[in-house]
Amino acid sequence: MDMELTPRLQDIIEILKVKGEVNVQDLALQLKVSPKTAKGYVRELERLGYASMDESGNIKLALDNSNQIEKNS
Repeated sequence: MDMELTPRLQDIIEILKVKGEVNVQDLALQLKVSPKTAKGYVRELERLGYASMDESGNIKLALDNSNQIEKNS
């Protein structure tokens, strides 16, 4: 499944593993991209089932995938 994850998406997963939760604005700053671009990355992670984002723009790892992420690292 990791083959679908670009290095950038893997970076975001690593950030979420360390921080637990991050909002779109902070993620954009960390990645040095616009919030719109950061949100696009998160949407892709949501589509793949790795992360979820609430209405406020807070992002966290999807619980059902955390074990799989550990195994793939």
